[in-house]
Amino acid sequence: MTPTPPGWVCGSPESWPSRLPGTVRVDGFSGSGFSRGASPCGDLSYARRAPRSLQADTALVVVEGGLNDVDQPRTAVVEGFEALMAAVGDRPVLVVGPVLAPARAGRVPDVDRLLSGLARRHGATYLSMVALDLPFLADGLHLTAEGHRLFGDHVARHVADLLG
Repeated sequence: MTPTPPGWVCGSPESWPSRLPGTVRVDGFSGSGFSRGASPCGDLSYARRAPRSLQADTALVVVEGGLNDVDQPRTAVVEGFEALMAAVGDRPVLVVGPVLAPARAGRVPDVDRLLSGLARRHGATYLSMVALDLPFLADGLHLTAEGHRLFGDHVARHVADLLG
């Protein structure tokens, strides 16, 4: 298991999901993604984890990612996305794309385009994050606390629009 980088704020009141309006259920796992192979810990893909977070009254599913899928085969990302959409069913979905993290910046635009097209094909809303200027930790991969706030506030505006 990789130690958590200093200043990393996953699952804390400082992480970006805490900025979203309404009741929010979070099922995050470090290193996971759309594809089954994104995590070195086995299949922790979004499709595998989504069913345990869904409720009968879930008004909107927000799934954020792609940064951990940059080194995965395109077919694996597509299969994972398709499986996620099947697991979510007819609920509205907001897919939040990967940020342009300096450590993976060269591969993010391809994943962003792929996810955008998949979201469109499935009738989901897509929010590209590549143009958002965010502060990162020294590792060039993880957001600072301020980065989480900016990221979360940006997503929250789109969630509020979708929920009316």
